[in-house]
Amino acid sequence: VPEEQRPANEYLDLISAPFFDWADKPSGSKELSVRLSLLYVTVFALVCWPISGATFTVDGYLFHRILSSNVGALGFILIFCLRLYSGWSYIGSRLTSKEIEYEETGW
Repeated sequence: VPEEQRPANEYLDLISAPFFDWADKPSGSKELSVRLSLLYVTVFALVCWPISGATFTVDGYLFHRILSSNVGALGFILIFCLRLYSGWSYIGSRLTSKEIEYEETGW
């Protein structure tokens, strides 16, 4: 197995990647929840709220503006969590597997 495709090295690469170390902190899910909440507030305030403000320009649509901003921010958090999950589940399955598959690139 090539050096860069060994599960231990893939694990080290994953925890050095941006955001993937959030799920590997000793404080566990409490710190992850705080970080995801801060990410939600940031995406809501800096991205979703201005977009919904440009969409619902007429007065009287505050509920629609808040709802659409929440849907956008929660959608972003969902995709972000799915990406974290897929990366960690891949590495977890590679670390616990008895046989390790790898790609040969000799061309």
